[in-house]
Amino acid sequence: MNPEFNLSSVLSWSPVAGAANYKVRLVNFDDIPDTANVIGEYTTTNTFASGAALIGAAVSGNNYKLFVRAIDASARAGAWSDGLLVTVQVAPAKVVGLTIS
Repeated sequence: MNPEFNLSSVLSWSPVAGAANYKVRLVNFDDIPDTANVIGEYTTTNTFASGAALIGAAVSGNNYKLFVRAIDASARAGAWSDGLLVTVQVAPAKVVGLTIS
């Protein structure tokens, strides 16, 4: 079973020497990050990213992969990390239309 990734999840990784920031991508489970249908993308100077920043158009219950790569101060990008396979769980929509009969 894949780990669950939801709006309150936090993805974290080890810092990379020389990194000015990190690009994080959520892609379809069978895609690779450079040619992928990107579902969510986030750039950060931290070594973590929240599910809320990445889930984007993900469909609850579907499998996706998370990738991270370091980018230096000259905008040179390192290789993508190995993908982490996750199952996205998005909370149900807010209930509306309450009535009393």
